Amino acid sequence: MSHSAHLRRCPSGTHELRDALSEFINDDFSPQEKLAREHITIMNGVGSVTDALCFCVVKPGDGILIARPLYVGFIGDFEDRAG
Repeated sequence: MSHSAHLRRCPSGTHELRDALSEFINDDFSPQEKLAREHITIMNGVGSVTDALCFCVVKPGDGILIARPLYVGFIGDFEDRAG
């Protein structure tokens, strides 16, 4: 199966990748609650991740801080999504 076909089938990351990541985090960071693969979503690029987090978590009137240097497209991306 091609890489792109595999990504279409597993858009949030393969089970193997998410299993390995959850095992790493659980072993190396010992979180209070164990992390399972169902808690992990793999996304393409920091812009996509930041957009998804802001869309799901941020309320109207909230602000976010982004360290510099930054991808200058963030400003336009956020303004476009916010309307």
